[in-house]
Amino acid sequence: MLYADLGRDREAVDDTTRAIGLNPQLAPAYGVRAFSLNNQRRFADAIADATRAIQLNPRWESAYSSRGYAYLNTGRYEEARADFTQLIDIDPKNTQAYINRGIASMFLWNDAEADVDFQKVASRGVATSTLETMKQDIGARRSQTCSEDPNADVALDHCSRAIQSGQLSPDQLAAAFTSRGFVYGRKGEFDRAIQDFDEAIRLDPNNVEAFFLRGTGLQIKGDLDRAIQDYDRAIRLRPADAMLWSNRCWARAMIGHLDTALADCNESLRLRPNNAAAFDGRGVIHLKAGRFKEAIADYDVALQLDPKLAGALYGRGLAKRKGGDAASAEADIAAAEVVEPKIAEMFGRYGIK
Repeated sequence: MLYADLGRDREAVDDTTRAIGLNPQLAPAYGVRAFSLNNQRRFADAIADATRAIQLNPRWESAYSSRGYAYLNTGRYEEARADFTQLIDIDPKNTQAYINRGIASMFLWNDAEADVDFQKVASRGVATSTLETMKQDIGARRSQTCSEDPNADVALDHCSRAIQSGQLSPDQLAAAFTSRGFVYGRKGEFDRAIQDFDEAIRLDPNNVEAFFLRGTGLQIKGDLDRAIQDYDRAIRLRPADAMLWSNRCWARAMIGHLDTALADCNESLRLRPNNAAAFDGRGVIHLKAGRFKEAIADYDVALQLDPKLAGALYGRGLAKRKGGDAASAEADIAAAEVVEPKIAEMFGRYGIK
């Protein structure tokens, strides 16, 4: 492990790869390579090597450590916790394994279990202040990622627990409110989402994500003037974000401000030329302005980028219908209604019948 111990991970990977080529059953070579791959942040490769080392030697401690570390860094916290538990079973004196298992437990929101592990290492001389700083850092990261659970109710619980923890700075608390508002939006509870974004902005007046998401919620609710005001503020804070320009383009198009909407969509496409939403928005502008050929051209590009974009399919169908291409128009409209059954209602809100 000399190269790995010296931090020369490229050489370590090269040497262990040669060793494995000579003897594919050499468990230590996989274990050392997994360690160095982790240092290179090649976590998927590290997991594969550590798994192979464990298959060859089920009590290979460093392999469990490397795989658990890779799982931690890829958000696979249940698997990380299992590996560190296995490592502790093999070596109950491994202090770092208790720390890492505590970290995994915290990210799983099992704070009581984490505290048991942290108390264990504190009794072995690890400074309580060090552990408290680490817990605060994890709490801050959880406040930013609490919305990521695919189960919206679980995500809401996580975000609410972060908010109620009393351990977050104002910026971190703003991030937690932003995350919870995002989850309420996922559930279609836009009034509650907007309340959380209001609080996030009160705590952090430069919170771009909160302005953007509140603007989106207001736009969905039909409060377009306020939505545009939020997009204005977000763009001032982050002028190079193509999505902000695209959203304001849509909001302006919906209330009939077609010239300024067109300028917004053009700027979005300048910043990100492959932005399907901006081509879709520009198609709406052309459609409302009666420029049907231009609308079809933009919708064509949008659908090349995202073939199941219901708004582009429906808008292109309407533009084709206006242009006299009835058969193709009805095919687009029917395809759009399969993707989004309420698409006609949505276009009605755009002012397009």
